[in-house]
Amino acid sequence: SISTVNSQKYNYFAFMNFYQQPSIYYGENFTNALYIAGEYLGRTTEEIDALWYDIFDRSVAIVESVIDVLEPKAIVITSTEVQRYYKAYGSVDQSGARQKGRYFDDDRIIWLDHPGSAWWNRVKKDATISSKEQFENRLRDIYCINENR
Repeated sequence: SISTVNSQKYNYFAFMNFYQQPSIYYGENFTNALYIAGEYLGRTTEEIDALWYDIFDRSVAIVESVIDVLEPKAIVITSTEVQRYYKAYGSVDQSGARQKGRYFDDDRIIWLDHPGSAWWNRVKKDATISSKEQFENRLRDIYCINENR
């Protein structure tokens, strides 16, 4: 963990949710909650899909605009759901075709598990350190903090 003294070195730190609206059901990821609610309200899969893409496209546009303005040293995405969809669907270009998100392979992006998930503190089979440790290491690198790791 990072010492209290060194934690004071963090400045210009911003946070935002990727989806620009809350999940409808507590404990469900955003996409599942949207489909559960849509089915409950008698909507077709096509209607729910269209709504999901609209929400996703708006979220991508907002997040990418914020990144453009802030020009951050790091972009931390703490959602495997967002990672999966942003890499696969990204945004819609001027011709209407889907393309990967503009920042999906940006070196500044750190793809992590959500801090509220059990995987935040666990090491996955395909990793050597937990998401929490990855996050702390990146902060140390950005802010030139040299503590014993």
